[in-house]
Amino acid sequence: MSFGFTKTIPIIRQAIEEASLKPKPPLFFAATRNDGANMNMAWPARADEVFGISSTDGNGLPSSFNPSCDEYSRIFHALGEAVPVWDPGAGSRPAKYLSGTSCATPIAAGLAANLLASARMVVETLPPSKRSRFDKLLEDLQCRSGMTAILRKSMSRKHECGVASLLPWDFLSRERLTENRFLHDLQEILDNL
Repeated sequence: MSFGFTKTIPIIRQAIEEASLKPKPPLFFAATRNDGANMNMAWPARADEVFGISSTDGNGLPSSFNPSCDEYSRIFHALGEAVPVWDPGAGSRPAKYLSGTSCATPIAAGLAANLLASARMVVETLPPSKRSRFDKLLEDLQCRSGMTAILRKSMSRKHECGVASLLPWDFLSRERLTENRFLHDLQEILDNL
């Protein structure tokens, strides 16, 4: 959700609550806000069911327009400055570069989706006799607490300023995926929840 509001919006709140009750609820990601210290974090980013996403520059330094988020442990940071946006009519060149937590949010959601897809793909390459061993892993990874644990412990790297950014390349490397170390590392993290 590349948007945010000062107050809760009842119809969106209801949609989140209803979707959260489904047998396989979605993971929700929302932009935190672009007003720096001038305003508190936006809703729905501050909702319990939602991953709030703030922005970093290309080096992992938090963006100056992020809201203060010290009291929110559910906040993640992803690239959100100078993100190239392509216009289908502009050919292969980026039409413009955008910045904001609204840009960081789909990047964070995409990283989580890649993590889920990679786990499913690796499980499906296993012999049928070994696949069932990882059924619970896939279930846990699709829930908020499981995804939080994996994002925090395996897909985040701290900048010298102390803020961790979502960076998947070490954890989702080709070597780790082909040797199935990836699944075993996921399992170890999720077993310790």
